[in-house]
Amino acid sequence: MAPVLHLLLFNPMPLNYDIAFADMSADIGDILARKGPELEKMEACFSATLRHWEKFKASASELRFAGRKDEIRFFKFIKPQFTGLVEYYTQRYQALLFIPSGTPASILYFWKMEFRRIERFFARHQEFVRYYEQGETEMDELYFLREFGDGTNLDQARVYDLDARVATSHDWLVSKILAMAMYRDDVEAAIHRLEGPDRHLPGQEGMRDHSAFRDHSVFPMTIPLYPAAIFPKSRMGEGK
Repeated sequence: MAPVLHLLLFNPMPLNYDIAFADMSADIGDILARKGPELEKMEACFSATLRHWEKFKASASELRFAGRKDEIRFFKFIKPQFTGLVEYYTQRYQALLFIPSGTPASILYFWKMEFRRIERFFARHQEFVRYYEQGETEMDELYFLREFGDGTNLDQARVYDLDARVATSHDWLVSKILAMAMYRDDVEAAIHRLEGPDRHLPGQEGMRDHSAFRDHSVFPMTIPLYPAAIFPKSRMGEGK
């Protein structure tokens, strides 16, 4: 998945999603611009995204969609941008909690295990990732309409995403895919920094230039933008 930076804007919905997302992004930007320990920043980013999602969810739970197309668009594209960032900062915060404090070799091993964990996730869900990336729509009603919720999301979704009024069987998986795609970029950056610019991950033809990252930071201190390859281009925002 190409790490192209891209934010999606959709046709206006009854809920003013653009402003809500812009407010969340602004808060994240303010947090990342602060001085202080990275762990505290990641915790603050997680808290901020969770707070904004809870506020957005309160409004979304009362939202009456104009039709199935709007409901599908909301759960397939809009909601995951909020919950995806909550999940993303969950991953980043947990990594900083568990990263070893030993030798560079032990730290490198940690990041390589994280990379393998991410790859296992994408392998496990490869059919759905392909469905989403290719912009397919034939299963959208089953995946992204609440009336077809089968409860399978309850075993996978985070505690902040269990409200049946704003959940479908597969929107949690879209959020996780977005988060893991961004987190994978961070893990690759950490490995790249530890191994040097001439070393590559097995099976990778190349990596981004991370030379501009701050020397003291494990992660790039920038607001994450969703990789364009995760989002369908030709059918972006469309539903049945």
